[in-house]
Amino acid sequence: MSGPEADSTTGVGGLADLTGSSDQADLDIGVSTPATVGLYLAVVAVGVTALVSVATGATAEVLLTSLPTAFTGGVLGGIVLARIRPTLLFRLGRFRWRTLALWLPAPLFAGSALVLDSTGLVPETGLTLLLLIPAAGVLLTGRLAAHAAHDLAVGATVDDGAPIIEWTWYQSGPNPPLIALGVGSLLFAGLTYALSGSNRLPTRLGALGAISLLLGWAPTVRLPSSGDTPTTLFSVPDFDYARAEIRAYADGLVVEPRFRPSYRRVVPWDRLTGVRLTEDHLILERRWWPDIRCDRAAIDDVDAVLEAVETSGRKRAQRVDPVTADEPQF
Repeated sequence: MSGPEADSTTGVGGLADLTGSSDQADLDIGVSTPATVGLYLAVVAVGVTALVSVATGATAEVLLTSLPTAFTGGVLGGIVLARIRPTLLFRLGRFRWRTLALWLPAPLFAGSALVLDSTGLVPETGLTLLLLIPAAGVLLTGRLAAHAAHDLAVGATVDDGAPIIEWTWYQSGPNPPLIALGVGSLLFAGLTYALSGSNRLPTRLGALGAISLLLGWAPTVRLPSSGDTPTTLFSVPDFDYARAEIRAYADGLVVEPRFRPSYRRVVPWDRLTGVRLTEDHLILERRWWPDIRCDRAAIDDVDAVLEAVETSGRKRAQRVDPVTADEPQF
């Protein structure tokens, strides 16, 4: 198939446009995806119910009765929706920007709480502040639902095809999540101290930030010696754990984290700026994102992996401009 016919069924990155009932049946949504969708809709249902109840002057007793019912209905509705209409999730996950719609209820709930509280329409301030809880829940469950939808789209692309090569990504070198935790903890500690003047909480947060930075950066201080081996004064070893499975396909790398809940993501070839092999690491350099640093010793055939990545990167297909064509973009 070529020309317009090919473009109507398969886009760049291999994400097919599933429209028929047989295509919908081929989507493997598993168990976690319906559960994630159900949890998200449950939080949204609770937020809507709480907003309507508070705005109409409902009492706390009415809220305690209606909110569990809304939560249960949202869970069941989400599970049924994910089971009977998986293509809705597939279409949502094809484009990252589409998943931003999942966060829209959060500012609605938070803004409504502020309006109701500032205008005095609700005499009990505590009831309006309750709307901030589903707003925060939408942010959390919306992120999980977005990852689940994108994972479903990735699975529809790669699950039926054999990878060019695959290997396990063992963490090696600086750990970006730990470094981010350390920096965030130090900033929050400084902000807490500036606002409260208390030393107890900022001290604990500062200690957490310092330890996270130390372990995340994995520093080693050595002094030259007369022998061939330098003297090590201080060293924090890398965390030796399998972080993810990496599979190479014609359109890019699929990274599947080992930890749950987590979901697969795609790194297209054109987002890799280079690949290097050092004495200790296989380094995949990425634009605007931290490099993927794999422990070389944990890869069975590192030369084959290096050759496959270099060859596939040079042979990558030309991607279509999303402004001029509605083609899937990772």
